[in-house]
Amino acid sequence: MHITTLWKRSLKLCTPASLKIFSLLTLKAVRDVLKIPTILWSLVIIGLIALCTSNGAIIANKLFPILFIMATRPSMDIKDWTYFRRNIKRSIVMIGVYAIIAIVLSFILVGFTSLIISILRNWYTQYHQAIIIIPIILIFSIMIICSVMFAFMSIPVQYFALLFYLDRKESIWLAYKRALAMFWYNMPAIGIYISCFALLFIPISLCLVLFLRYISALPFLASLLNQYISTLYSIILICLLTNLYIKLVHDQYELYFPGDVYNE
Repeated sequence: MHITTLWKRSLKLCTPASLKIFSLLTLKAVRDVLKIPTILWSLVIIGLIALCTSNGAIIANKLFPILFIMATRPSMDIKDWTYFRRNIKRSIVMIGVYAIIAIVLSFILVGFTSLIISILRNWYTQYHQAIIIIPIILIFSIMIICSVMFAFMSIPVQYFALLFYLDRKESIWLAYKRALAMFWYNMPAIGIYISCFALLFIPISLCLVLFLRYISALPFLASLLNQYISTLYSIILICLLTNLYIKLVHDQYELYFPGDVYNE
């Protein structure tokens, strides 16, 4: 099937009715996740990590989404501690690969952004002529776009790969291959949904940044609030992408599992 045909079909998920349905499903999934005792205990641990060290909080933001993905994926099992422990034990190698890739990608993105800012600052201090500002702004914009696209691709692919692996327990390579295929076949729809997520939460984030500055005299409260806000964003995004994953696997099953018999 031609890629343009798949992209056109994926855009059918972006109608106002579909956006409304996915929004409601995402809110319901977030509510269900926050009812799970294991997740509530993990939120307590995240808060303690945030209070102890900022570096630990960064790592926690990459590791705890694994629990959130396990909590949101469809399963007939009761999602208690036994469920999480069994899936962690069965998927320990995949979880290790996922965590390493997530942490490495995060450091690459942060390092790349820091390098861009450093280069531009040096250029600006070295050349004060107004004419040099135009190419600087152009280069800066291109690099920022590349960074955003890199993050845009890496997040859903990582989540989809873990979901594919948890569903099939096959090879890690197959999980990432299917995740890349799902992202590529449905890139317009995924891009629109993530953009809507970003547009919704960017204004909220700016208001919270101003509020965190206001309470900066209370570093204990500011650190805790910042950590829980980022964790809530992570849970909402995972619930959104998991609902997309469920819908796409249902509609495009033969693309990811050719030769399998699928009975609706």
